[in-house]
Amino acid sequence: MDNRLFEDIGFSKGEVKVYFALLDLGESTIGPLSKKAEITAAKVYPILEKLIKKGLVSFIIKSDTKYFSPANPKRILEYLDEKEAKIKNEKNEIKKIIPEMELKLKFQKEPQNAQIYQTFDGLKT
Repeated sequence: MDNRLFEDIGFSKGEVKVYFALLDLGESTIGPLSKKAEITAAKVYPILEKLIKKGLVSFIIKSDTKYFSPANPKRILEYLDEKEAKIKNEKNEIKKIIPEMELKLKFQKEPQNAQIYQTFDGLKT
């Protein structure tokens, strides 16, 4: 599977490795997950936090040990829908302030033209 697709939609290489490792393992603690993903445990924790925020990983605590589980891969589509809605909202907000920004542009003085020469050869022309 081409991991670049996931990187193109906003996942880090680490997030891709950890999520796919969890898909293979199912429910897992940090040790086996770290080994499967080939990422140190110290780096896996922050990656898991990001995946939890994206709704792609959940956890439960059993006997004082955290067990992590992957969300259904269809959740990626929901994540993309949420991301798309956020971008549409941001685009609409920008559309609202563009007229004000354009007014500021109109009140600027005429642009100054200058030529910069970096060598003496440029002065000969």
